[in-house]
Amino acid sequence: MIKKIFAIGMLTATVFISCKDNQNQKNTDSSNTEQTASKDVVTQSLTNNDGETIELPFDNSEGTATVNFKGETIVLE
Repeated sequence: MIKKIFAIGMLTATVFISCKDNQNQKNTDSSNTEQTASKDVVTQSLTNNDGETIELPFDNSEGTATVNFKGETIVLE
């Protein structure tokens, strides 16, 4: 019985400590977002704090999305 109470107490303490730590974390990623739209293609680009940009054009007529990052292109269906 004492082992069960001790285990429940430790679990409760762990949950409270982890929740407390999450409140102290700050969102340091201040990325810039651009979005342009044409008839069937919507393009969004994101830039992180280091100046790296990722472009995400979505082609609604073909049902594809293309990821352009650091010279690499990936087409997703």
